[in-house]
Amino acid sequence: MCRISDKLKLCTCHHLTGEEPNYWVLHRYNKTLKNDIVGEAMLPSWLDPEDDAYNKDLLLQMLNEGDVFDKDHGLKQRDRLQITMHLPTKSELHYGFEYRRGKWYVEDYYVIEWMWKHERKEMGVIKSLI
Repeated sequence: MCRISDKLKLCTCHHLTGEEPNYWVLHRYNKTLKNDIVGEAMLPSWLDPEDDAYNKDLLLQMLNEGDVFDKDHGLKQRDRLQITMHLPTKSELHYGFEYRRGKWYVEDYYVIEWMWKHERKEMGVIKSLI
């Protein structure tokens, strides 16, 4: 079982050390960005689909119901939020969301696809997630 808790606080920091167990990245849409990227996204095959759906639904609910950021990031249409968690099994889980019409929506995180038209705006650590 790999379900997250119902607590979420996204704390802003400008540099990650790489040792943070859980972190988030806010990606800003840039229509002029033209990255040529070749590759294929691979999903974790070990993740129970029921746990994955539960985690996505819970994260989406917390993002849309509460004030999860520690400061105002001036969210814009098509901004994307990446949530990455390191699990005790040394595995990573990535969840993605896109901001549209004043709400967050699930947007599967495919690093290659996200790099085509989005660039990093802010990042930080996640408190109280697993």
